[in-house]
Amino acid sequence: MWVRRVRPVGPLPRLHRERAARSDGRVGDARRPGPRDVDDQAGRDGEHIPFPPLRERFARLEEQLSVLTGIWATPPGGTFAFDGRYYCLEDCPALPKPVQRPHPPIVVGGSGHRVTPSLAAAYADEFNLPPPFDGVDAAGAAFARVREACTRHGRDPATLALSVTLTTICGRNAADVERRAHASGAAGLADVSGRPEEVRDALARYAGLGASRVYLRIPDLHDLEHIELLGTRVVRAG
Repeated sequence: MWVRRVRPVGPLPRLHRERAARSDGRVGDARRPGPRDVDDQAGRDGEHIPFPPLRERFARLEEQLSVLTGIWATPPGGTFAFDGRYYCLEDCPALPKPVQRPHPPIVVGGSGHRVTPSLAAAYADEFNLPPPFDGVDAAGAAFARVREACTRHGRDPATLALSVTLTTICGRNAADVERRAHASGAAGLADVSGRPEEVRDALARYAGLGASRVYLRIPDLHDLEHIELLGTRVVRAG
């Protein structure tokens, strides 16, 4: 899975097809409008990708979702057309078709209160709440907003998977947790921290809210012992 913000929508069906072929169909489309912080412009400039104001990014995101789902839903041999403010397609052959059918899972993520839940309800297979957010209560409120949006769109909320992304620090004991947090620069920033059983208990609270998937954000990917600890004592044990 990879996140697309305001990249051109045209190449995405082909890129999805290529990545799905290489990953045996394990690819998804994760979308959010990007951060509010304009400092992220510097990173986008290096890729020659426009980074417009937030309102325009939301509008582009909605059009991109319409285009992608429309292309993927077009029957073989048919054509797709779209006349939007930012994207226009005429007689598009809607190729290539995705490996996954009917299409790769679409993940819409964000912490917005109005537009993001509406986009997730209209287009997504999964809604993801990324950090930073204020713990279980904030996640519960975000899940409630997206369920309400599903109802407004005439969609059964149970058909939309829910997930969270959590910055995670795990250690065999308290000293190990503290050492790892400081070494990775994540001291005071972790959403979940503690010994394996404490991390499992924390993840269970999100599952109790309806989260069917949790993405663990690991501050230091070079800390292989940390990854192994999470894999053997948290994921498998859970």
